[in-house]
Amino acid sequence: MKKSFTFSLLLLFCIAAFAQTSLSGKVIDYDTGEGLIGVNIMISQNGNFITETNTDFYGNYKVHLAPGPYNIETAYFGFSPSTITGVMVKAGQNNHLDLTLGDCSICPDIFILNEYHGPLLSKDTATSGSILDQKKIKNAPSKNINFIAGDIPQN
Repeated sequence: MKKSFTFSLLLLFCIAAFAQTSLSGKVIDYDTGEGLIGVNIMISQNGNFITETNTDFYGNYKVHLAPGPYNIETAYFGFSPSTITGVMVKAGQNNHLDLTLGDCSICPDIFILNEYHGPLLSKDTATSGSILDQKKIKNAPSKNINFIAGDIPQN
C-alpha cells in the first residue's frame, strides 16, 4: 500500500512537472526596442514541425513543449527572418528566450501570395467565400488565422 502511494505521488509529480514546461519570451525590434505584434514563431525538432504561435500585442509569446532541444524560426514582414538552433527546453520550468529582429533593408523584395481557388466574387450569386466548419479548422495543418482565412481550399 505504501509503495502504491509513493508511486502515485511520484507519477503525479512527474505529470505536474511536464505540464509546467514551457518556452516564453518577447520579440523586439532591434532599432526601437519595442515589442513586435503578430510575429510568427515556428518551432521544430529534428527537422519535424512541432508547433507555431504568434506574439501578442506587446510582443510576448508562450508555448508549452516537452523537454528537449528545438529550433526556433521567426518570420515577420519587413524584418529579416531568423533561426536559432539547439534551444534547450528544460523540464518543469518556464524557459525564457527573448528574440530580436532586425530591419530587412538588404533583403530582396518578398511578396507573399495566397492561392485562392475559384472566383472571389460571383456575379450569379449574392454570397462569396465558403463556410469553415469546426472539422475543417481542426484538420487544417496550421492554426494560424492567416492560413485558415486564405489557404484552405474551397469545396
